[in-house]
Amino acid sequence: MSTLDKFGLLLLKRFRLSPQEIASGRTLRSLGIDSLAALDLLFDIDAAFGITLPDAAEQAVTIGEIVGLIDRQLALRAGAPRQVRVTDGIAARPMVDGRD
Repeated sequence: MSTLDKFGLLLLKRFRLSPQEIASGRTLRSLGIDSLAALDLLFDIDAAFGITLPDAAEQAVTIGEIVGLIDRQLALRAGAPRQVRVTDGIAARPMVDGRD
């Protein structure tokens, strides 16, 4: 089961959405999910996937962005190497979620 599928099931159960409403480009707000409900959703994600999402998750707007954050955290948990930003040949600090 893909991360999108598993996250979609969380959305279906918690917010009683139809499967047709779950798409990567949809925003949580367009699904009627307000900021308080989104915060509760973060706890559901943590429990369902066994990860803790970074603070950047609160800024994620679309289903696809949230799925991307989940996938990155799962990769880190599995021991995948972190991406390193290189500037003028000098390695800088690691990027955690694709951002500086």
